[in-house]
Amino acid sequence: MVDVGVEPPIPSRLANVRYADKDYWNARYTSQPCEFDWFYGYTALRKVVRTFVKRRKPVLHLGCGNSNFQEGMARDGYTQVVNTDISEVVIQQMRSKHAHLPALSYRVSDCRKMPEFLDCQFGSVIDKGTVDALLCSREAASDLRAMFGEVSRVLLPGGVFLLVTLGGPAQRAALLQQPEFDWSVQVCLIRRVPEDQFAPSGPDRAIPLNDTPRPLPFLGPLQLQPDGSVAGLPEPFSPSDFFYAYVCRKAPLVLPADS
Repeated sequence: MVDVGVEPPIPSRLANVRYADKDYWNARYTSQPCEFDWFYGYTALRKVVRTFVKRRKPVLHLGCGNSNFQEGMARDGYTQVVNTDISEVVIQQMRSKHAHLPALSYRVSDCRKMPEFLDCQFGSVIDKGTVDALLCSREAASDLRAMFGEVSRVLLPGGVFLLVTLGGPAQRAALLQQPEFDWSVQVCLIRRVPEDQFAPSGPDRAIPLNDTPRPLPFLGPLQLQPDGSVAGLPEPFSPSDFFYAYVCRKAPLVLPADS
Protein backbone atom coordinates (compact mmCIF):
# COMPACT_ATOMS: atom_id res chain seq x y z
CA MET A 1 0.00 0.00 0.00
CA VAL A 2 1.28 3.48 -0.86
CA ASP A 3 1.95 5.65 2.20
CA VAL A 4 -0.41 8.57 2.79
CA GLY A 5 2.52 10.92 2.28
CA VAL A 6 2.53 10.32 -1.46
CA GLU A 7 -1.22 10.57 -2.00
CA PRO A 8 -2.75 13.81 -3.27
CA PRO A 9 -3.32 16.38 -0.52
CA ILE A 10 -6.92 16.06 0.67
CA PRO A 11 -8.44 18.67 3.03
CA SER A 12 -10.15 16.02 5.18
CA ARG A 13 -6.71 14.82 6.27
CA LEU A 14 -5.96 18.19 7.87
CA ALA A 15 -5.41 16.72 11.32
CA ASN A 16 -3.09 13.95 10.08
CA VAL A 17 -0.75 15.51 7.51
CA ARG A 18 0.47 19.12 7.59
CA TYR A 19 0.60 19.65 3.84
CA ALA A 20 0.73 23.44 4.20
CA ASP A 21 3.60 23.37 6.71
CA LYS A 22 7.18 24.09 5.58
CA ASP A 23 8.64 21.86 8.31
CA TYR A 24 6.60 18.91 7.05
CA TRP A 25 8.04 19.30 3.54
CA ASN A 26 11.62 19.81 4.74
CA ALA A 27 11.39 16.58 6.74
CA ARG A 28 9.77 14.73 3.88
CA TYR A 29 12.32 15.79 1.24
CA THR A 30 15.16 14.94 3.61
CA SER A 31 13.87 11.39 4.06
CA GLN A 32 12.42 10.90 0.56
CA PRO A 33 14.62 12.64 -2.04
CA CYS A 34 13.56 10.60 -5.10
CA GLU A 35 11.49 12.48 -7.66
CA PHE A 36 7.71 12.40 -7.44
CA ASP A 37 4.87 14.13 -9.28
CA TRP A 38 1.41 15.02 -8.05
CA PHE A 39 -1.27 14.59 -10.71
CA TYR A 40 1.05 13.21 -13.42
CA GLY A 41 4.48 14.15 -14.73
CA TYR A 42 5.42 16.17 -17.78
CA THR A 43 4.93 13.49 -20.44
CA ALA A 44 1.33 12.85 -19.37
CA LEU A 45 0.53 16.58 -19.30
CA ARG A 46 2.57 17.60 -22.35
CA LYS A 47 -0.42 18.26 -24.61
CA VAL A 48 -2.19 20.57 -22.19
CA VAL A 49 1.04 22.40 -21.31
CA ARG A 50 2.08 22.91 -24.93
CA THR A 51 -1.42 24.15 -25.78
CA PHE A 52 -1.55 26.93 -23.18
CA VAL A 53 2.01 27.72 -22.03
CA LYS A 54 4.26 29.62 -24.45
CA ARG A 55 7.79 28.30 -24.70
CA ARG A 56 9.59 31.59 -25.39
CA LYS A 57 8.27 33.55 -22.42
CA PRO A 58 9.38 33.14 -18.79
CA VAL A 59 7.44 30.53 -16.81
CA LEU A 60 7.03 30.48 -13.03
CA HIS A 61 6.53 27.00 -11.57
CA LEU A 62 5.11 27.16 -8.04
CA GLY A 63 5.68 24.41 -5.47
CA CYS A 64 8.02 22.46 -7.73
CA GLY A 65 9.03 19.92 -5.10
CA ASN A 66 11.16 17.08 -6.49
CA SER A 67 9.11 16.78 -9.66
CA ASN A 68 10.40 15.73 -13.08
CA PHE A 69 7.95 18.20 -14.62
CA GLN A 70 10.33 21.12 -15.13
CA GLU A 71 13.03 18.84 -16.55
CA GLY A 72 10.53 17.73 -19.16
CA MET A 73 9.75 21.36 -19.98
CA ALA A 74 13.43 22.18 -20.44
CA ARG A 75 13.98 19.22 -22.74
CA ASP A 76 10.87 20.21 -24.70
CA GLY A 77 12.17 23.68 -25.56
CA TYR A 78 11.02 25.91 -22.71
CA THR A 79 13.82 28.41 -22.34
CA GLN A 80 13.27 30.00 -18.91
CA VAL A 81 11.49 28.14 -16.11
CA VAL A 82 11.81 29.60 -12.61
CA ASN A 83 11.01 26.90 -10.06
CA THR A 84 10.05 27.79 -6.51
CA ASP A 85 9.24 25.93 -3.34
CA ILE A 86 8.82 26.80 0.32
CA SER A 87 11.27 24.02 1.26
CA GLU A 88 14.91 25.04 1.17
CA VAL A 89 15.83 21.35 1.39
CA VAL A 90 14.24 20.43 -1.93
CA ILE A 91 15.46 23.61 -3.64
CA GLN A 92 19.05 22.67 -2.79
CA GLN A 93 18.46 19.14 -4.06
CA MET A 94 16.96 20.29 -7.35
CA ARG A 95 19.59 22.97 -7.99
CA SER A 96 22.22 20.26 -7.78
CA LYS A 97 20.25 17.78 -9.87
CA HIS A 98 19.53 20.24 -12.69
CA ALA A 99 22.76 22.26 -12.70
CA HIS A 100 23.33 21.05 -16.28
CA LEU A 101 20.04 22.55 -17.53
CA PRO A 102 20.45 26.32 -18.04
CA ALA A 103 16.73 26.78 -18.73
CA LEU A 104 15.93 25.88 -15.11
CA SER A 105 16.54 28.06 -12.07
CA TYR A 106 15.50 27.52 -8.46
CA ARG A 107 14.73 29.70 -5.47
CA VAL A 108 13.09 29.38 -2.09
CA SER A 109 9.79 31.26 -2.17
CA ASP A 110 6.39 31.35 -0.49
CA CYS A 111 3.66 31.54 -3.15
CA ARG A 112 1.49 33.61 -0.81
CA LYS A 113 3.98 36.48 -0.83
CA MET A 114 6.55 36.83 -3.62
CA PRO A 115 8.18 40.29 -3.42
CA GLU A 116 11.24 38.88 -5.19
CA PHE A 117 9.27 38.85 -8.46
CA LEU A 118 8.22 41.91 -10.43
CA ASP A 119 4.75 42.82 -11.60
CA CYS A 120 4.02 41.33 -15.03
CA GLN A 121 7.26 39.31 -15.04
CA PHE A 122 6.00 35.96 -16.37
CA GLY A 123 4.13 34.84 -19.45
CA SER A 124 2.77 31.82 -17.57
CA VAL A 125 2.50 30.47 -14.04
CA ILE A 126 2.07 26.74 -13.36
CA ASP A 127 0.89 25.03 -10.19
CA LYS A 128 0.43 21.31 -9.79
CA GLY A 129 -0.53 20.43 -6.23
CA THR A 130 0.23 23.58 -4.23
CA VAL A 131 -3.40 24.70 -4.16
CA ASP A 132 -4.44 21.25 -2.96
CA ALA A 133 -1.83 21.43 -0.19
CA LEU A 134 -2.93 24.90 0.94
CA LEU A 135 -6.52 23.67 1.10
CA CYS A 136 -5.38 21.47 3.99
CA SER A 137 -4.48 24.58 5.99
CA ARG A 138 -6.73 26.06 8.65
CA GLU A 139 -6.15 29.39 6.87
CA ALA A 140 -6.99 27.97 3.44
CA ALA A 141 -9.28 30.79 2.30
CA SER A 142 -6.83 33.59 3.12
CA ASP A 143 -3.83 31.57 1.90
CA LEU A 144 -5.41 30.95 -1.51
CA ARG A 145 -6.60 34.53 -1.90
CA ALA A 146 -3.04 35.68 -1.23
CA MET A 147 -1.57 33.10 -3.63
CA PHE A 148 -3.94 33.90 -6.49
CA GLY A 149 -3.43 37.62 -5.95
CA GLU A 150 0.32 37.16 -6.30
CA VAL A 151 -0.10 34.94 -9.37
CA SER A 152 -2.22 37.59 -11.05
CA ARG A 153 0.28 40.29 -10.13
CA VAL A 154 3.32 38.56 -11.64
CA LEU A 155 1.50 37.49 -14.84
CA LEU A 156 1.83 39.52 -18.00
CA PRO A 157 -1.45 40.86 -19.43
CA GLY A 158 -2.89 38.00 -21.47
CA GLY A 159 -0.72 35.51 -19.57
CA VAL A 160 -1.97 32.14 -18.33
CA PHE A 161 -2.11 30.58 -14.89
CA LEU A 162 -2.29 26.81 -15.47
CA LEU A 163 -3.57 25.07 -12.34
CA VAL A 164 -3.53 21.26 -12.27
CA THR A 165 -5.54 19.92 -9.37
CA LEU A 166 -7.65 17.12 -7.96
CA GLY A 167 -10.63 19.43 -7.45
CA GLY A 168 -13.46 19.57 -9.97
CA PRO A 169 -15.36 22.69 -11.04
CA ALA A 170 -17.79 22.53 -8.13
CA GLN A 171 -14.85 22.75 -5.69
CA ARG A 172 -12.68 25.29 -7.54
CA ALA A 173 -15.06 27.77 -9.22
CA ALA A 174 -15.63 29.99 -6.18
CA LEU A 175 -11.91 30.04 -5.37
CA LEU A 176 -10.78 31.02 -8.85
CA GLN A 177 -13.54 33.31 -10.06
CA GLN A 178 -12.93 36.40 -7.95
CA PRO A 179 -12.98 39.76 -9.79
CA GLU A 180 -9.79 40.90 -8.07
CA PHE A 181 -7.75 38.24 -9.91
CA ASP A 182 -8.61 39.78 -13.29
CA TRP A 183 -8.76 36.55 -15.28
CA SER A 184 -11.20 34.38 -17.20
CA VAL A 185 -11.34 30.68 -16.34
CA GLN A 186 -11.68 27.59 -18.52
CA VAL A 187 -11.16 23.97 -17.52
CA CYS A 188 -9.65 20.94 -19.23
CA LEU A 189 -10.34 17.38 -18.10
CA ILE A 190 -7.54 14.81 -18.07
CA ARG A 191 -8.67 11.27 -17.44
CA ARG A 192 -7.00 9.41 -14.59
CA VAL A 193 -5.36 6.19 -15.73
CA PRO A 194 -4.69 3.10 -13.60
CA GLU A 195 -1.24 2.72 -12.11
CA ASP A 196 -0.42 -0.23 -14.36
CA GLN A 197 -0.42 2.23 -17.30
CA PHE A 198 2.27 4.46 -15.76
CA ALA A 199 5.75 4.62 -17.20
CA PRO A 200 8.14 2.06 -15.64
CA SER A 201 9.61 3.53 -12.46
CA GLY A 202 12.53 1.16 -11.90
CA PRO A 203 13.17 -1.45 -9.19
CA ASP A 204 14.90 1.00 -6.84
CA ARG A 205 11.87 3.29 -6.43
CA ALA A 206 9.66 2.90 -3.37
CA ILE A 207 6.89 5.06 -4.86
CA PRO A 208 5.31 5.25 -8.34
CA LEU A 209 6.63 7.71 -10.91
CA ASN A 210 3.10 8.95 -11.73
CA ASP A 211 3.86 9.61 -15.39
CA THR A 212 2.77 7.91 -18.58
CA PRO A 213 4.82 6.69 -21.56
CA ARG A 214 2.93 9.00 -23.94
CA PRO A 215 1.08 12.33 -23.62
CA LEU A 216 -2.54 12.03 -22.55
CA PRO A 217 -5.40 13.66 -24.47
CA PHE A 218 -7.59 16.18 -22.70
CA LEU A 219 -11.16 17.38 -23.04
CA GLY A 220 -11.55 21.13 -23.35
CA PRO A 221 -11.03 23.91 -22.77
CA LEU A 222 -14.58 24.27 -21.44
CA GLN A 223 -15.92 27.52 -20.04
CA LEU A 224 -16.31 27.53 -16.27
CA GLN A 225 -19.49 29.26 -15.10
CA PRO A 226 -19.71 31.25 -11.84
CA ASP A 227 -21.84 28.55 -10.23
CA GLY A 228 -19.28 25.85 -11.05
CA SER A 229 -21.26 24.39 -13.93
CA VAL A 230 -19.51 23.47 -17.18
CA ALA A 231 -21.14 22.90 -20.55
CA GLY A 232 -19.85 19.98 -22.58
CA LEU A 233 -18.98 17.54 -19.81
CA PRO A 234 -19.05 13.87 -20.82
CA GLU A 235 -22.15 11.86 -19.97
CA PRO A 236 -22.23 10.14 -17.57
CA PHE A 237 -19.78 12.32 -15.64
CA SER A 238 -17.91 11.07 -12.57
CA PRO A 239 -15.65 13.80 -11.09
CA SER A 240 -13.25 11.29 -9.55
CA ASP A 241 -12.38 9.92 -13.01
CA PHE A 242 -10.39 13.05 -13.90
CA PHE A 243 -7.68 15.48 -12.92
CA TYR A 244 -8.43 19.09 -13.82
CA ALA A 245 -6.33 21.75 -15.54
CA TYR A 246 -7.76 25.24 -15.06
CA VAL A 247 -6.68 27.81 -17.62
CA CYS A 248 -6.90 31.22 -15.97
CA ARG A 249 -6.09 33.87 -18.57
CA LYS A 250 -5.30 37.34 -17.28
CA ALA A 251 -7.12 40.15 -19.05
CA PRO A 252 -5.07 41.58 -21.93
CA LEU A 253 -3.80 45.12 -21.91
CA VAL A 254 -6.23 47.37 -23.77
CA LEU A 255 -4.78 50.61 -25.08
CA PRO A 256 -7.08 53.62 -25.30
CA ALA A 257 -8.32 54.38 -28.78
CA ASP A 258 -7.03 57.51 -30.48
CA SER A 259 -9.44 60.40 -30.05
